[in-house]
Amino acid sequence: MKAQSMTGFSKVELEDEVYSLNVEVKSVNHRFKDIRFKMGNVFNAHEINFRKKLESIFKRGSFDIYIGYNKNQNQALKLDLDYTKINSFLEDFTSETKATITVNPSDFLRGDFYKEDEQKEENLTKLASEALEKALISLKENREEEGA
Repeated sequence: MKAQSMTGFSKVELEDEVYSLNVEVKSVNHRFKDIRFKMGNVFNAHEINFRKKLESIFKRGSFDIYIGYNKNQNQALKLDLDYTKINSFLEDFTSETKATITVNPSDFLRGDFYKEDEQKEENLTKLASEALEKALISLKENREEEGA
């Protein structure tokens, strides 16, 4: 087994037709294995698989893993808002509260008002898994170079 430094960093960026995804992994010395994720809710159901991927490569260390994504530039201007949901919300709110409300369009940029996209999670998870694997391999190589 090659000598490894416990300290390392790697970053991988991948994109598909719709999303740009960024994975960063930082490791420092730790007696045991400590893994912390910072990622969007879309990936929460896959954290165990991501963790197993890391555990298959590294025996110990403290790891900070960041997984972020954005829509590609050509997709960024497309707001896939569900106007039926927005109108229904406004009608329900005003009829139940009898209040007059002023609406700022940016109030509806929360995820609750976007159209359901069944492919989003699948596509992003596939992209994240591939990027994480590449980042972990790069981190391992980085730690081996540092250890030599």
